[in-house]
Amino acid sequence: MLVTIAEADDYFSTNYFSADAWEAIDDDTKELLLETAENDINTYLRTTDVHEDCVTTEKPYTPYQLAIFEWALYLYAHKEDIQSSMNQNTFGATAIQVDGIGRNEYNNYASQNQDAYNTIIKKSPAGRYLNMFYTDIRIIR
Repeated sequence: MLVTIAEADDYFSTNYFSADAWEAIDDDTKELLLETAENDINTYLRTTDVHEDCVTTEKPYTPYQLAIFEWALYLYAHKEDIQSSMNQNTFGATAIQVDGIGRNEYNNYASQNQDAYNTIIKKSPAGRYLNMFYTDIRIIR
C-alpha cells in the first residue's frame, strides 16, 4: 500500500468537513478502507503500477493520495448507497412500483463508456482530484 493511516490522519486533521468522521473510525477499518480505496483508484486510473514518486510522506499530498483519502471516507460513509446502486445496475432495475403504496425510481449511474462504480467514484469528492489527471495519451510521430 502506498498510503498510510498516519498520512490519512494528517490529511483529515486539517479537513473541516471530514475530520470528525475520519477520527471516529478505528485503525483496522481505516487500513481496510485505504487499501480498498487505493485498489479502486488504481482501477479507475487503469493501472496497477503506481510509482512511489506519486506519493509524498508529508503535506502537500499528491492528487493521487488525496483521491484515495477522500474515496476511503466516502466508502465508509456511503457503503449502503454504493451497494444499492451497484445492485440496481446489476439487475437493471430503474424503478419499482407497488400498487397502492408508491413508486421508487433509481439513478442509473452507468454510462456508455464507464461502469457504475467508476461513475460513483467520479461523482464523489475523490473525483475532484481525479480530474487533475490528464488521461488522454497520444503517440505523436
